[in-house]
Amino acid sequence: MAATGWEFVGKNQKNTKKQKPTTVVDKAQKKSFIEKMPKIEANAPLKEDTTIYDAFLAKEKKSQVAPESTGDTLKRQPNGVNPTKKVGQQKKKVDKKSVNCFPLDVAIKEVSLQELESILEKNRITFPDNPSVWLKDLASYVNIKLDKVQELDPVFGDKPSDYPSNLLPSKVKKMLVSTMMSCKLETLELFFEHCIQSMINDLSKGMTTSGYRLFIQLMARIKPELSTSRLSVYLDLVKGNQNHPLRCLSIMWALGQCAPVSFDSGMQVWLNLMLPLINRRALSQYSVEYLEKLFTYSKNKAAKDSTVSVSDYFLILEVVHHGKLQSTLQRKLQGLYPKLKEIAFGSKPGSNLRNFFPTFLQKLGNQQLKDELLTCLVKCLSTDRHCYSIWRQIYTNNLKESSILLHHLVENWDIISRSLDKKLLMDTIQPFSITNEEMVTQGTYEAHGGSTQTINDCRILMERMRSKGFPWLLVIFSLLSAIGALVAYDVYINKTFQASKTRMLLDESGMLAFISQVLARVRVYATVTWEWCATNMPVFWAKVCAICGPYVQVCWDYLQRIGAWFMAVAQPLVDWLMDKVPLLIEWGKSKIPWLQTRLHHYVGVIWDFILYYSLLAWQFIVVYLQQAGTWLQENIFKDSWSVDNIRKSLLLFLGHVQEYMSQFSVWILETWKNVRASYS
Repeated sequence: MAATGWEFVGKNQKNTKKQKPTTVVDKAQKKSFIEKMPKIEANAPLKEDTTIYDAFLAKEKKSQVAPESTGDTLKRQPNGVNPTKKVGQQKKKVDKKSVNCFPLDVAIKEVSLQELESILEKNRITFPDNPSVWLKDLASYVNIKLDKVQELDPVFGDKPSDYPSNLLPSKVKKMLVSTMMSCKLETLELFFEHCIQSMINDLSKGMTTSGYRLFIQLMARIKPELSTSRLSVYLDLVKGNQNHPLRCLSIMWALGQCAPVSFDSGMQVWLNLMLPLINRRALSQYSVEYLEKLFTYSKNKAAKDSTVSVSDYFLILEVVHHGKLQSTLQRKLQGLYPKLKEIAFGSKPGSNLRNFFPTFLQKLGNQQLKDELLTCLVKCLSTDRHCYSIWRQIYTNNLKESSILLHHLVENWDIISRSLDKKLLMDTIQPFSITNEEMVTQGTYEAHGGSTQTINDCRILMERMRSKGFPWLLVIFSLLSAIGALVAYDVYINKTFQASKTRMLLDESGMLAFISQVLARVRVYATVTWEWCATNMPVFWAKVCAICGPYVQVCWDYLQRIGAWFMAVAQPLVDWLMDKVPLLIEWGKSKIPWLQTRLHHYVGVIWDFILYYSLLAWQFIVVYLQQAGTWLQENIFKDSWSVDNIRKSLLLFLGHVQEYMSQFSVWILETWKNVRASYS
């Protein structure tokens, strides 16, 4: 149907079709009709209040307007002018403007204490129950004031440990610290996380983060537990930014600011955040350097026994020996490993190494860790006695590893045996031998990793522990006694030392002259010492008496007073005992009068019995000794075995021994002279 006019619908459709439209609306009428209709106008949105965060938006708008304005200027270049030349000039101007940066120690002077106090006072009035807003506004203000600082190193490697907070004016620092201390720990945790997140966001935009770093460092020094409260969250944050090393290093630096004030917190940060990331090339250097500095911050490196757990220690062990670090970093980490091991073993290794022993033994199959594991296992056995019982319990399941440890004990027995408890070791190896025999009979010994070498090692260790060592003391004593006896016999035969062969031997060898010279020097120095003491000791004694005499007298007086006081205090007890002891004795005599007489009687009977049988035994012994002596003289000590022949043979033997000893001494002296002459 046409839309040019109105159309009536009814019974007389033919008539209506023939009729023409009565009203026609043109464009002008439509326009006037629309203009006369009522209109609804929308009000403009309400304007937001200006806050300190608007400065960031203004800065972003400026950075966005700059390239647009540059493009507009290019479009407006007049004819005949080279546009590329204008672009180069414009870029130079922009670069000069961006290089307009200041060092932190200069820019930090713009932080005003009055402005900080006014911001804080305004926020306290506006948000009295929301201290997190106070801290955020203060951090934003400081970060804006330091927006012209150029940050080149995110970890400040060449700066002191308290950089950059050491550049703050003392009053400003005190005001910020007092404000943080007035907040609850939950508020500081939220603000700490806010500062780290804001720092990462600004780094992604290329903006400065010095203000947030200041607050992070101050909070970590005040409350070190802030760095360790959510380490798993921060580890995920680092992994989420693993393609941006500057952000990762900034997070690691922020959490590591607790190290100078808390060794335990610093170690927790390294174990739970930096150790899992140590194999990443961009982060490994800072992780190792942080651990190195951690041990230099505090002289007292004794941490809690739970600081380095068993799982943490074995992760460290794997990184130290299997790490994918650069050679210099690997050597540094290996140098720090003994300190980490000392912390892991704890202040009481005698009751803590039992937790490490099973894992040490299970990992003994690793050839790269074999030497270190064997050293640690020996330390466990020599320090913690409970490790022997643990070894007995897990021997069957770790038969191959136990055989390695047993072979190590056999090969290094001379060194290791001094530190081991041989009784406990014997009680441990005996069940091992029985278990080996049972498994051999059952046919399961080799299936568990056993070998004939293990059986031999157990046998060798048992033999070494049962046998006593070489009696060096007895041998030395016997040798000295024999030499002394020979010298005494020589002097006895020759009546005097001057006529003895010992003196002749000493004289021929030159030892007698040397001994005489030594004795002469000793006599001279002894005389000089005696004369010096006789001259100076009285003077020194007088000075000592003059200086120490009054103090000694005072001490003596105090001791006398203490003695008198003790006697006065104890006198009532002494008097009571003097009164009561005789009464006690009399009471005993009256109640059991037979006790004393019976004691005397039994003591006398026992003494008579011992005396009688002792004399009787002696009489029998004397008789039998006389008979034994007579029998020996008649049957044994006769002819060549007579007493005279034995005495002559003994004298002849001692003479030959003395002669051979003299010849041996002369040979030693001649050999020594020849050797000395050949080298001179």
